[in-house]
Amino acid sequence: MNKIFEALETVTKKKMTTKERMELIANSIGKFPELEVYFKKTFGEDIFNIDEKSIEKSLEIHTNLKFRDVGAKVEWFISQRGGQRSLLSFTEDSKVTSSFKDFEDMLEKLLKVRGHEALNLLKDFFMNSDAIDAKWYARCLSRSLACGISLQTVNKILELAGKPLIEEFKLALCTSIDTDDDKIDDELKKLTYPIWGEPKFDGIRMIVRNHRKTRHVKTHTLSRDAKPVEGVYGIMSEFDRLVGNRNAEFDGELRIGDDFLKTLGQSHRKTGHDLTVKRVLHVFDLLVLDKQDLTYMPYEARRKYLAELVEGKSELIVMTKSKILNSPEEVKDLYKKSIKAGYEGIVLKMNKPYTRDRRFWFKMKPVKEMSLKVIGWEYGTGKNYESVSRLKVSDKSGKLESWVGTSKQKFIDKLTSEKENLIGKIVEVKFDLIFKVGEKWSFRFARFNKYEFRDDLSEPDTVK
Repeated sequence: MNKIFEALETVTKKKMTTKERMELIANSIGKFPELEVYFKKTFGEDIFNIDEKSIEKSLEIHTNLKFRDVGAKVEWFISQRGGQRSLLSFTEDSKVTSSFKDFEDMLEKLLKVRGHEALNLLKDFFMNSDAIDAKWYARCLSRSLACGISLQTVNKILELAGKPLIEEFKLALCTSIDTDDDKIDDELKKLTYPIWGEPKFDGIRMIVRNHRKTRHVKTHTLSRDAKPVEGVYGIMSEFDRLVGNRNAEFDGELRIGDDFLKTLGQSHRKTGHDLTVKRVLHVFDLLVLDKQDLTYMPYEARRKYLAELVEGKSELIVMTKSKILNSPEEVKDLYKKSIKAGYEGIVLKMNKPYTRDRRFWFKMKPVKEMSLKVIGWEYGTGKNYESVSRLKVSDKSGKLESWVGTSKQKFIDKLTSEKENLIGKIVEVKFDLIFKVGEKWSFRFARFNKYEFRDDLSEPDTVK
């Protein structure tokens, strides 16, 4: 095992306070500077186009055994590699040679390659690695350490060690406004007017940029969780046409075809894209222009710069229509018109700087509820890999089936302790949309309405 991972192994296996864990890792950074580099590779903005499935595919891992995360699965696989070497062209006298420097070199190559070439790089590297090292390398690539250490914790550790912090990739997000008839008026009175309002598109969030903040000097895309967006044919070349030789960063919503499922499916596939379906990026913000950070500017000023680049100049990258609203009545009017026009809802934005949190943006969209019967459950991942965190629910007719997960630890503990008696219980579920998958109906953005069971109900609702 590489010595830089000793501290991470210790905090994973030994019961320690948060302070003790942070101090141990901070001291290790002082002894092994490579550990700081490891954290930057894990949480930094370099995008390696590798996810958990890619790692498993590269090693051809096939097992029904349950693991905490992909890192633990890779560790198990590599520890068994004596029986796998013939399948992967390794000989019995092969030696473990991969060092952290080799890992850095591989990452540099991953920035430039994709597909089978990337998978072959991964296979060759992992199969020459120590099993424990391979676990931590896999966790770096999947951007999750699976040991209770997040980027926020890492930055506290770096601060303790006197090292520069890692800038977190975050986008401005929305606070939800309750649209129930008996609550919407009180919710809208809390807002500050005037406020900007625009339709909410039913797509996926996407950043497109070409500035030199990272080594990605070519135009590239990122989702809200800092992963490349696939299937965006024409969007990047159109971005290049619009901005010319200037550096820029757009924030918007990608739509592929006429429904969310088509967008989701095409944007996550690396191959087999339907090129007959139109792609449109609905842009609503400009974060960088000519290498200058515009996020400190108020919303109206950023929109003016964006309009100069985009408005009326493209059918693939389209600027959203936004208007100033001066009262709750005008907000409700725009909301009703947007829903009637087929939009998902509306987004309200204060004329403030672009902050990577939920302070200044708000969203309004219909939310529905149903009481449903539990028909199955499964364990979670990461720290909850031995705890029940997902329930499969169904309506009375059996035509609707959907999985609903939770991150609420108290509810997870309750589900785990009662797992033998979960089947048949009634639970309330909130959702944004119901759609058909084959012969069954399912939910989009399903979540538990109340973290308790409805003991007063004996039967679930029926989908209509």
